Formats: sequence, structure tokens, C-alpha cells
Amino acid sequence: MYVDEELGHEAFTYELASGEEGTVHIDQVLDYNRDPRYLSDLLLYKLTLVARERVERSRLSKRELIRRLGTSAAQLYRLLDPTNYAKSIDQLVALLSVLDCEVDLIVRKAPAPRDVPAEVS
Repeated sequence: MYVDEELGHEAFTYELASGEEGTVHIDQVLDYNRDPRYLSDLLLYKLTLVARERVERSRLSKRELIRRLGTSAAQLYRLLDPTNYAKSIDQLVALLSVLDCEVDLIVRKAPAPRDVPAEVS
């Protein structure tokens, strides 16, 4: 097993005794272990994608969105940037509200952890 340089040191590659190889990305590990920070960022990312789609389909100009949000053009573009995790869910909900969207959050019990084989041979 080794950290895979070709994947930007964000994954590890392993080789089984059978010669079969596989790669596991850090996001898979964080998702599997339900890392709270990762899950929060994932929710922010999904809301951003929805907001971007809604802005594209909206008849409102970006200037009008900025006016209704009471913000700046730079802030609107930060809200629409899926790689920006410094924004808040509150800001995205406000944007979606201006776009006539209702955001409803569903909380449910997480599925049971997946079984992991005790030994890989």
C-alpha cells in the first residue's frame, strides 16, 4: 500500500496478494466514516450546484439578484463557486429564497455501517 502521487497524494493504492490493485480516495474514507466536516462540505457543495442551476434558469439578472440579496457581485460569485467552502448554508438558503426556491432539510437515522472484512487475503 502506498500514497498515490498521481492522485495528488489524496488517495492510496494497494495491491492484494492475488495481484489485484485498487485505489481508495480520501473522500471515500471520509464518507464511509461519516466525517462531520466532510458531510457539511458535501451539503454546501450540493446546495451550491442547485443554486448555480437555478441562477442559470432564472429570469432575474445577476444584478437584480445582488440587489435583492443586498450584497456585492464578488459575494454572489463566491456563493456560486462550488470550490468555496468559506460561505455559509444560510447565505445559500437566502440566495435560493430570492430565486423562489424552498429549501427543506430532512434528518433521518444514518444507515448501519457497512461490513468490512476482518482480513483481506
